[in-house]
Amino acid sequence: MTYNQINKLINNLLLSHPMIKEVKQNTPQEWLGYNAQPVLPVACFYSANGSIDLGRDLIYNFKIWLLDKSGVEGEFEMEVISDMHQIACDIINALRQNKDLSVDDKIRFDGISEKFEDYLSGVEINFNVAVTGQFNLCDFPIWKNYFLFYLSFLFQNLLGKFIKRCHNMVIVPIEWRLIQLYRFQQLVVFQH
Repeated sequence: MTYNQINKLINNLLLSHPMIKEVKQNTPQEWLGYNAQPVLPVACFYSANGSIDLGRDLIYNFKIWLLDKSGVEGEFEMEVISDMHQIACDIINALRQNKDLSVDDKIRFDGISEKFEDYLSGVEINFNVAVTGQFNLCDFPIWKNYFLFYLSFLFQNLLGKFIKRCHNMVIVPIEWRLIQLYRFQQLVVFQH
């Protein structure tokens, strides 16, 4: 799975939860003072870092904030944190059901108590998603171009010099296959 596919998967999981009314794909600090008030409860998620492990494993770090209003004096704070914690558990369990990725075994969550303006409380979770990358060196364009350049150099210089030196020889079948493989249009057969 690619980074974009994982983002879409998390976005769709959050949107499909019956308690989440809106999903934002950035941190709460980025939208809280600049945009209109979101429909609550809101889920925000963000991934800015990750790692490429030895082999083909790609690891992405995600943060998800699940927020709702807790009342002017925080009278609903414990209920909000409890509800947001349950949503976090639902999302993580749904991610773990996906066979194309793996999620950390232990995931830390932090309760948010009026950390942001507008009396928002909830839960922040931070976890890693690991996928097996689709990297294939043969598909890397630089290597293809380098390989083709090297082959053209080989045929033009080395094979050309060899044929000039051995002008009395007939080209052997292996050389015919090589020439046909790399699409030389005119084949020259030398006389004995």
